[in-house]
Amino acid sequence: MREEAGRLLTVPDELAGVEEFWVTGNEFVALPEIRARDGTVLSLNVLSWNARGLLELAGTESVPLLRVGVEPVGGGQEPAVAGVHRAAEWIPEVIYRVPWGTMRVTWLAPPGRKGLVVHAEVDPPPGPVTIYLEGQLGQVRHRVFTPRTLPVPVLSRWHRWMGCLLWEVGYPWPFLALAVRPAQADARLESWPEPGAGQRRSGAGASSSLPGEDGAPPFPGEAAGTAARFRLSRQGSELTVMLGVACDGDGAACQVVDMLRHGYPYLREGALREAGRLGGGTEEAARGGETLRLWRRNLLFNFYYSRGRCLDSEQEVLVTSRSPRYYVCAAHWSRDSLLWSFPGLLVADPRVAREALLTAFRVYARCAGTHSLYLDGTELYPGFELDELAAFPLALALYLEETHDRSLLDLAPVREGLAVVWERLEEVRLHPHHVYRTFLLPSDDPAHHPVVTYDNVLAWKALRVFAGLGWAGAGEKADRLREELTARAVVPGPFGPMWAWSFDPAADSSARGEAGTWLLYDEPPGSLALLPHYGWCDPLDPVYLNTLRWIWSPHNPWYVGEGPFAAPACPHARHPWVMALANALLVPPESWRALGVDPGRFPRTLAAAPLDGGLACETVDACSGRVRTGAAFATCAGFMAYALARAGLRG
Repeated sequence: MREEAGRLLTVPDELAGVEEFWVTGNEFVALPEIRARDGTVLSLNVLSWNARGLLELAGTESVPLLRVGVEPVGGGQEPAVAGVHRAAEWIPEVIYRVPWGTMRVTWLAPPGRKGLVVHAEVDPPPGPVTIYLEGQLGQVRHRVFTPRTLPVPVLSRWHRWMGCLLWEVGYPWPFLALAVRPAQADARLESWPEPGAGQRRSGAGASSSLPGEDGAPPFPGEAAGTAARFRLSRQGSELTVMLGVACDGDGAACQVVDMLRHGYPYLREGALREAGRLGGGTEEAARGGETLRLWRRNLLFNFYYSRGRCLDSEQEVLVTSRSPRYYVCAAHWSRDSLLWSFPGLLVADPRVAREALLTAFRVYARCAGTHSLYLDGTELYPGFELDELAAFPLALALYLEETHDRSLLDLAPVREGLAVVWERLEEVRLHPHHVYRTFLLPSDDPAHHPVVTYDNVLAWKALRVFAGLGWAGAGEKADRLREELTARAVVPGPFGPMWAWSFDPAADSSARGEAGTWLLYDEPPGSLALLPHYGWCDPLDPVYLNTLRWIWSPHNPWYVGEGPFAAPACPHARHPWVMALANALLVPPESWRALGVDPGRFPRTLAAAPLDGGLACETVDACSGRVRTGAAFATCAGFMAYALARAGLRG
């Protein structure tokens, strides 16, 4: 948190030397921390309606949650990561160097299933070799923004009927469980309980084949512990392990058995087919170079990490990011979900976008305009934002424009949500004026003046949507807003008349030019560069061109002009914003050419930036292009993928 010019800013921590991670997941399970240097899984999480956030399983400092290894009989050495192949740009296949060749480990989250599959294969097998998956459940955490370690018991037990090792979290009844079972019957299980863990044996641990001739558990009895450790191993060239999640061990074990019945090849083929279906085929990505791979990777990251289904309710929710590496993870911002993520969902799958839009109206419209909400739609972070309010009709308009599906308009949540937006728009109108106030800016920091031009352009667009839907008086309100905003917000600038960022409507006409009554400023999360994109003005309008030139010039005090990844910033985060580059893609090419700028420079800049392991983040270093704030920013990934698609760069 930082105070600046009387405004209290909640700014993110700056990052340096950030370790690279790979991600994957599906609607129910996320693997947000597959560590690139060794391929180990540090955490697994699910969304929880009752907990109103993420529930996370993690390992310990010495043993990660999940790790794959290989040993020749008689000893060996740790395999070294040689690289990763992202099948369909979403399924990580980690390639390890071993003394005799390679080992490939696939982390697969089959779509629609409450579970994961780990598949390891060595090539060529050098004779007897043992592949193993080991892990340790050391911490259970709850996250909304920040982590909380839950002081809850963890029960480690053997499920005789399903032949699974179980971890169950919670007392007197469980609320999260993980089941583990290999696909091959000749695999062996070893387990190490915590010292003093009740009935279980200490020392070297217990071992048995699976499922065992008599069905005996690998350790006798059941006991609570906090760091039960296991190791599944098999001698041969392959090992496949199924992991199921549910609210209790029985449900998790049933998920495992269902995946076993289908088998790894079937599950993998289905996952590849689904990933390839989203947004188009995968062959183009393989041929299309780094820009197209960037587009597809972020399209899928947004698809699976800005939305998901709660494990306990199966209710879809919309969140900033399901990754704990994002500093405000597992919460809802209507602006993020509807202005940034939703366009990317619409590119990926209009059917899923429809469901997400209906979820927005059903769960979140009741608090439309509120800064931030818990994932169940209750208030988290108070403060009114006009862009959050306008986001609902704007997303609806984009859906109608792209799909021509008007069936949503007949549904009660949409009708009721639009009524909430309409009423609140009138509540925030600054009578007797025809402009609309906001308390917080698109950056989520306090506004300098009551009226912000960008936000009022969104309000104008929202009113135009209402007019198109037949709401009486909406067209007149939109016209009056345009008239007043044009009269008050066009001010002198270094290149000629330009749009002011904000102004005070209480200033009389004689004082409007005085210092402090208006501000030259811009923010990447809600930029005046987007005015033609929202239909406010012509791409070659001189006032707009002067504004665009100012944003991308040293006259803008928050423009970071040095370095290969130079771009506008703002006080919220003082490094080049990824969203500024996405905004630049949505600026009409003729606008850039009128300023003597090659519009092709912006996709090239994005494609060259390492970002956060190839995924969207809030800001990057101007020299290296690596993440500086806001790692694993899923809704930004959706906006960037949408901008790349609109720029015609998806193949």
